[in-house]
Amino acid sequence: MKINTIKSKFMRGSFDQNTYVLIKGNEAIIIDAGAEIEDVKNSLQGAKVLAILITHLHFDHIWNIEKYLEFVHQSMDELRNSMRENAEETVKTQLVLEAV
Repeated sequence: MKINTIKSKFMRGSFDQNTYVLIKGNEAIIIDAGAEIEDVKNSLQGAKVLAILITHLHFDHIWNIEKYLEFVHQSMDELRNSMRENAEETVKTQLVLEAV
């Protein structure tokens, strides 16, 4: 498993917040939502997000949660569409094979 740490500065650099991206194979889990979503996307290296875990509700750990949820929702829509397309192709192939 690979663990990427994304450091963020809050309150004009008064303190740091870490967001972690755990990657195993092509799947990932994000821990805390403080880092900018673009930094998280880059850290994912193409892995699909399975979950976003929030350790506690301090503002620096949930700062960008809406952007994270929007990103994951879009990824899930793409996955659903891909699964639908693959299922349609499988059915078409099956029908062709049955006809032969």
